[in-house]
Amino acid sequence: VGEGACGKVFKSPCGMFVCKISRADAGYPLYANWAQQAWRTNPHAPQILWGEAISYVDKGYMSLLEPLEKLSQDMEDVISPVQGKLYGYHVDADVCFTDHEEQLISTVRSLAEKSRVRVDVHNGNFMMRGKQWVLTDPLIC
Repeated sequence: VGEGACGKVFKSPCGMFVCKISRADAGYPLYANWAQQAWRTNPHAPQILWGEAISYVDKGYMSLLEPLEKLSQDMEDVISPVQGKLYGYHVDADVCFTDHEEQLISTVRSLAEKSRVRVDVHNGNFMMRGKQWVLTDPLIC
């Protein structure tokens, strides 16, 4: 289905799930652990059904999650301020963030600061659940 700098995503044969495999040190496991609980209350978190460290050839992390759609073009302007705030850039004072967006931004920045990872929020790390944007993998080693 897709791949990034530190992981790959595969579609399950039934099409109901995707499987993501990433490097254990890539930052994704930190975010995935938070998202496993947060998706119930934060619509911007991916629904991760299961996640676990694996070690076959190398240390990694595998998770089973909901399938999402690519970010729609009309949402790029909507997520731009979120991306800016996640990177620590100045965001215009007239931009208002929802409580869910503030929670997500605060969590991702905190995870990055406490770990040896950095924020990575290009458009490819945002996907869609219906008309709702979801941040899938915001951290990289």
